Amino acid sequence: MFPMFHSESTLITKTELRTSSRYKRTWSKYMKEIIKFLLAGFLLSVIYYIVIILFGAPVFMRHEETTMLTATLITLTFIPASFHLGVDGAIEIITGGQLQKGNVLIDALKTNIQATLLGTWLGAIVIPLDWDRPWQAWPIPCVLGALLGYTVAHFITLVKTLPMLRLGKKVHR
Repeated sequence: MFPMFHSESTLITKTELRTSSRYKRTWSKYMKEIIKFLLAGFLLSVIYYIVIILFGAPVFMRHEETTMLTATLITLTFIPASFHLGVDGAIEIITGGQLQKGNVLIDALKTNIQATLLGTWLGAIVIPLDWDRPWQAWPIPCVLGALLGYTVAHFITLVKTLPMLRLGKKVHR
């Protein structure tokens, strides 16, 4: 009876060694992707921050507010695109590169990113008006514009994909 358990334990040990080496390769691959995601997100945050400053945000004050607008833009543009296409695909879409023509998912993500950034820019229109309302404070109009642009982009994507769903075409890859 004991030799049978002994032979099973060596089999289990060999299996554990094989799966652990496979696990290490998979784990290191995921760690590389996570590091790439964090690094790309940080660099894109810096780029967004600089562009926001160049578009007229206060330079020497209200850094927290500008950082929150940057975090909102990263959350609405980079994170969804990188979850669906990976970090490389997300960066390519944000920089304006062409991935695949006619892919509904890529077109939807492009529309989301463009509408979010356009909404952010259009939201800044009400800031210089002299109404002195609490919602005009920096960066509330820009954040609301980004959220509105993101929502409008999803509605546009829905309208574009409804005819495909009625025809029975595959929407995803």
